Amino acid sequence: MATTRVISSSVSATQTPVSSRPYRWLPFVLASGLSLIPVAISATALPPAPAEAASTPTGQESSAPAGTDAGATLRPWGADMDDFLAAALTWDPTVERAKAQIAAAEDGVTAAKWQFGPTPSFSREPAGSGHYVNVLRLQQPLYTGGALTANLRAARITVQSSHQELAAARLQLKINLVTFWADWVKARQRAASLSLLEQQHQDLLAMIQRRAAAGAATTSDAALAASRLSAVNNELAQARLEASLQREQLQRLARRPVPDLLTHALDGDLPPAPSLAQILDSIQTSPDMAIARANVDLAQEELTKSKAGLMPSVSLRMDHQSGAVRDQRIGVVVQASLSGGLGSFAALNAARSRIQAAQATVAATEQALFNRYQVEFTRYAAASASARNAITTADNSDQVLASYRRQFAAGKRAWLDLLNMVRESHTARQSRHDAAIDERASLYRLQILLQGSRE
Repeated sequence: MATTRVISSSVSATQTPVSSRPYRWLPFVLASGLSLIPVAISATALPPAPAEAASTPTGQESSAPAGTDAGATLRPWGADMDDFLAAALTWDPTVERAKAQIAAAEDGVTAAKWQFGPTPSFSREPAGSGHYVNVLRLQQPLYTGGALTANLRAARITVQSSHQELAAARLQLKINLVTFWADWVKARQRAASLSLLEQQHQDLLAMIQRRAAAGAATTSDAALAASRLSAVNNELAQARLEASLQREQLQRLARRPVPDLLTHALDGDLPPAPSLAQILDSIQTSPDMAIARANVDLAQEELTKSKAGLMPSVSLRMDHQSGAVRDQRIGVVVQASLSGGLGSFAALNAARSRIQAAQATVAATEQALFNRYQVEFTRYAAASASARNAITTADNSDQVLASYRRQFAAGKRAWLDLLNMVRESHTARQSRHDAAIDERASLYRLQILLQGSRE
């Protein structure tokens, strides 16, 4: 169970400043208060600022019972997300389609092997005057110019390519699920933050109404506070609707219910991030590159089969005739034909062109993956930098808000300035939460890319 920290309403001068506390407890805070720096203000002057509650991510502070080995009970970072993705992969139609393609490709290998064996055939031919000759034929290929071997190699390449397509489908589904998860968590966090902001505006409205009744404020100030509260209510309703929609999209993609605890799936201490060189090196072993190279091999086998079509074939044939004519023959048969006429030579050129196209596809795939992986790494680096900067921004905003509260209580700050600073502090805290979520989701996606290259 996650622990909860509550900032006390009064601290000593020697207490550690908020800005110097470790960053590890900041991500995924589902509730944040108006001010992190406590200020001594009369309760009759201003409503108390709600305390900021921070949920400690799993894996950072142990909730294990006393006397137990906490390290033995903690799971690796992202283990909950791993379980969720593994369950989602079980029933995904794209994964099932890839598995069916693997089964079909394996049957294709079996069919290619059978072509090396004898081929039986039966025919019934007229022999005149109402008589027929039954011909039972058994033909064993001896030489086909390499066509049978090319068929077998192509079938095996298709099996390997099908396995890579399955890996690519799983990798892409994982990436999509993590992206939808991040959108859902950010929407849920936005709704939670707006709920706190709504409570803050309600307290401010009640306070300004009391001041207006006492003659210390104007009715226009109360009207302004009511207007701001109404705007927050509208934003909160939209945020809750967006969070619900994001959750439904995640559930449809995962094909299973999404529990609330999944919001903490990436809590905990972040592992070291891979370097850009590691990410780019994994391109060569990615499923997409394996598929592109397999297409080159398939095109080369097609060229081999096209060349074999111009070569004579040699086979051992046994004919057994019955009916009007009874006979039995065993001999070697040599056959040569141009099944497509002179178009067979054009088929050779077409096969060579397909090889060139497949090779160009390999280069294009490598370039596309290079851009994709580099963008993913850049997103992580940007999110990590934003998360660090957002901490300082949020802390400074809370300090300024606390100062505005003191100045307003002393009559040195306008009511509008205080309301604007409340909104600015809320925006800074929300940016901090969003950046933390983006950082963790991007890091997990990078790990998916690295793991996908090794599957």
